[in-house]
Amino acid sequence: MKARVLLVGVLLAGGVASGLVAEDVIPLPESWVLGFLPLEVEGDTGTLGTVIPELLAQELEGVKAHLFSPAELRAYSAYQRDLLIRRLLAERVKKVAERDEILFDPDPLVRWETLASKKKEIRELDRRIARIGRLPDVAVDRVPMEVYQDDAGLPFLPEGRTLEERMEKAGVDLVVGGEGWVAEGYLVVHLVLKWRYGPDVLWEGRYVGGVDELVDVVRKAADDLAPHLLGVRPARLVVEVPEGVQVFVDGEVVGMGRVEVGRLLPGEHRVEVRGREVEPREATVTIGEGEERVVEVPIREVPERLVQVSTVPAGASVYLDGVYQGASPCEVRMRGEVGVLEVRKEGYLPVRAPVASIEGDAVEWVLSPVGIDLKERVRVKRERFYTWFGLFFMSVPLTVLSYGWWADSYEAAELALSRGAANADDYLERMDVAAGCYYAGVVLNVSLFVQAVLTFGDYLRALERVPE
Repeated sequence: MKARVLLVGVLLAGGVASGLVAEDVIPLPESWVLGFLPLEVEGDTGTLGTVIPELLAQELEGVKAHLFSPAELRAYSAYQRDLLIRRLLAERVKKVAERDEILFDPDPLVRWETLASKKKEIRELDRRIARIGRLPDVAVDRVPMEVYQDDAGLPFLPEGRTLEERMEKAGVDLVVGGEGWVAEGYLVVHLVLKWRYGPDVLWEGRYVGGVDELVDVVRKAADDLAPHLLGVRPARLVVEVPEGVQVFVDGEVVGMGRVEVGRLLPGEHRVEVRGREVEPREATVTIGEGEERVVEVPIREVPERLVQVSTVPAGASVYLDGVYQGASPCEVRMRGEVGVLEVRKEGYLPVRAPVASIEGDAVEWVLSPVGIDLKERVRVKRERFYTWFGLFFMSVPLTVLSYGWWADSYEAAELALSRGAANADDYLERMDVAAGCYYAGVVLNVSLFVQAVLTFGDYLRALERVPE
């Protein structure tokens, strides 16, 4: 049987022990060269044969994610940055020359269509050059080889959009090998980072652990392998906060209470803490390469307040974050600005409001009966459909007029070119403007028509829900 293995980044997961049921040795290939194209392995690989690459791919997915961020580019040396800028500038000169050739194309339609795309390519190059030019210099000299190496001898992969692309450019493969004896109760994982065209081994690691510790073994291997794929040694951040407090690092949730975040790139990171009973806090932490930092965020509790909740009619059930508080009118204890207050009553539409929007010590809601609300909803949907259809109907003449302007401009430009008129360029520019107006009108017509169709569907669905 052929097992197809795709390395997306490299290792994670759980639920492995359930598959390890054999009593004797579980066979594994001696080594797998995991490039970034689907790999075909001949023969039965066994349970561990499929588990290890999948874990490796998932665990290093976090490492791969860093390669898409601007922070990863800051690890480039000044030499690499300037080299990249020079290459982009040379490409820009080539694009500008191609654009200038298009200006002399005798066919105005071809010229108009290709000029827009060529200008877009030049603008994109300008954005890339500006972004890379703003990156700070890094005082690290790296040899301008296919694979750069830093002072510690770690390979630094060439510039690329993805980990796969960079390893492909460098000619580097990851070789994964392993042995597993369920009866003996331990597992060996062997990883090698090597040149694709030569015997040189850039890095290798061998990890031994119990079968029930497979995830931990593979995670340790991924931690050691990460610097070789990133070109820098990742940092580690520990945030100390009380239990129940949510922690964010660079805008992403990383856990509750005490949290350890590994594989962070060196530099500045934003730490935020939020909780229902605490005031939100934010701090900026600077971490060096390979450093481990412990951060204690001071917590200040939010004072509790009592809010009187009443409804018309009374007797509605009051909930705070899904927890029943009583029947209205009743008092609800709130703390902070996190949470949702909700009231429900049979035959009436539920009302929800964020705690942050409730001011003062009392709130009263007038509940709407279900039937009345449905009829009102139908009216709103109908008026919305009429509005969009009216806009579409009024936009059609504009498109028709712009098409006529374009056709007239095209004929005038063609006549001027055939006669060799001195002001032929003026006619061509006028034709380009007319064509742009026409295409913009077509896009507007289609957009308004689609919106009208969608709102008409909403109106029909709302109409079906009204009881007869």
